[in-house]
Amino acid sequence: MLKKSKIFYVNSFLKKFKNINEYEKIIVSDNYYLTKKKFIESFFKIYDFLKKNLEDTDFFIFQSDKSLLLLPAIMACNVLKKTYVPVDKNIPKERLENIKNQLGSKKHFDLDLILKKEQPQYPLSNFEQIIKIATFPDNRPFYILFTSGSTGDPKGVMISHHNIKNFILWAIKKFKINKNTSILSQVPETFDLSVLDFYSFFYSLPKLYLLSKKNSTDTEYIINLIKKNNINLIFSTPSFFNLLRLGRNFNNKFLPSLNQMLLCGELFRRKLALNLFKNFPKGKIYNLYGPTECTVAVSCFRVFKNYLNSYLRDIPIGKATSNNNIFIKGKRTKGVLIIDGKSVGMGYKDKKLINKNNFFNKTGYTFRSFYTSDIFELVNGNLYFIKRNDSMIKFAGHRIDTKEIEKVILLIESVKNSVVIPKLLKDGSVSSIIAFLEVNNTKIDEIMVNNFLNKYLPNYMIPSRIIFLNNFPLTSHGKINIKELYELI
Repeated sequence: MLKKSKIFYVNSFLKKFKNINEYEKIIVSDNYYLTKKKFIESFFKIYDFLKKNLEDTDFFIFQSDKSLLLLPAIMACNVLKKTYVPVDKNIPKERLENIKNQLGSKKHFDLDLILKKEQPQYPLSNFEQIIKIATFPDNRPFYILFTSGSTGDPKGVMISHHNIKNFILWAIKKFKINKNTSILSQVPETFDLSVLDFYSFFYSLPKLYLLSKKNSTDTEYIINLIKKNNINLIFSTPSFFNLLRLGRNFNNKFLPSLNQMLLCGELFRRKLALNLFKNFPKGKIYNLYGPTECTVAVSCFRVFKNYLNSYLRDIPIGKATSNNNIFIKGKRTKGVLIIDGKSVGMGYKDKKLINKNNFFNKTGYTFRSFYTSDIFELVNGNLYFIKRNDSMIKFAGHRIDTKEIEKVILLIESVKNSVVIPKLLKDGSVSSIIAFLEVNNTKIDEIMVNNFLNKYLPNYMIPSRIIFLNNFPLTSHGKINIKELYELI
């Protein structure tokens, strides 16, 4: 018999939802908003739509730019036992078809179009009755996020209901998220950091402000949004906070409500931490770490000014979150980090060999474990990120496998070989992606290559520079000389 569990946030959500005024704004996106009543109407729009259109599949593949239907849609998927799969609106057609083929699904949907066309077919009074009995199968992913893959195909990371429950219950307690919290949700729904924003809303009903993609780099707009709505918590990447600090009013005098800044997804540099403390001397600043495969974050370090005064290194990743362990393989002081715990996900969709190499259950380990490929060093009890142990890089907040870019380039007939490498700044962060192509002739140019890549890869994976060579330099062992390629940049 298929084992099911009651959805973890239901009781908490309904208890708090009852006490909200019918016309109170609970979710805001740009100049639009959802009241309690509109939330229920939107829920039934998507609920009815899913029942009519997803009878033959367990997966709801959708596109959205922080649509107002986003949260009701996720809840409807949960209640109807459907796995939701968010994809970018600008995803290349071939990549989208690849994802649909992996999931055995022929359909994908635009949330904004559903919002405009559909009308709820159920009495609004049925909302509580439907929600309170909701369960979800333990062996089915709650959501799947597709990330870059070295085989040339995107990998679908599967996260379970129990994975999310473990992370959210820890985060709610750690950051004291409640009805008085106002959250700026900046990261797209295709990025797992958004899970904190969405499921803390379901559990604690904080005010949620969705930042659309068109406004996501407008510093002054964002700062004024924080000011206007008394936003007090932001969970995003160091790159986003580096953008905010360029704004002339990004400080505690103009933004007195902003008291919690959670950074994750990239290396948190000491220089940025110093700047944040300069602008927000009393702010609570945290560094979180965790691969997508392990449900958002598995460790947390609160940054204090005395740490920055005592250490010249970048920010460590801190201690493990609830029901998780983090340690260097072989218990050494430097090496690959292993994650063991309830946050370790279900693996990659239909990738048995890759799953076998990365996910495992080992004697002596408390829970399921994950091999991160991240190299860390343990110094004075603190874990510091050193580098990746594979071809994965972090660029513009995205995790990218350079091998996937190389595989797509090799589909071009006149290309004999390709090497894709990151161009690094002095602090070790990636400033751009460079592609080297070994070509059979000189008829190919950068425009032709970019036009081809745009059919298969999202914009953030397109190399900013392409260098053509007749022959790649080789080492004395006959391997491509990567060091010489770097000298050509």
